[in-house]
Amino acid sequence: VSSLAVELSASFPASEVFGVKLVNGHATEALLNFINDEDEPVRVAVVGGALSTLQPLEEGAHPSTGIIRNLTAARYGTEIPAGEKLTLPFTFQVDLHPQDLRLQLVAIVSNTAGAIFQVQAFNETVSVVDAATSIFDPQM
Repeated sequence: VSSLAVELSASFPASEVFGVKLVNGHATEALLNFINDEDEPVRVAVVGGALSTLQPLEEGAHPSTGIIRNLTAARYGTEIPAGEKLTLPFTFQVDLHPQDLRLQLVAIVSNTAGAIFQVQAFNETVSVVDAATSIFDPQM
């Protein structure tokens, strides 16, 4: 088996119409929507991700040189029955200079035969922003 009939997408319930913003120091929640089109259950083992630069890499550079921050992976061990849908939350936090980055989220999924697959959930540009501050904010 070279591929797995599992669809995966990510949504960000707190994000704006104008795109996903990662607010420094605040948790960002992604909802991972799985659809298992396999004839048997699959198991979601781990979800993780990375933030990488939008700048082109130098010729011959290893792809990992573009990674700015790896996100802490979350373990699930959750089974999705054949033909079923499941939504799992994935929460992460950043503390970076405000900038636009590429956010990639992937799930590691296995089938009943034990074969392991990497399924991409999200691969788009996001904006890292500082939290809005107010003169009435007691943390200032």
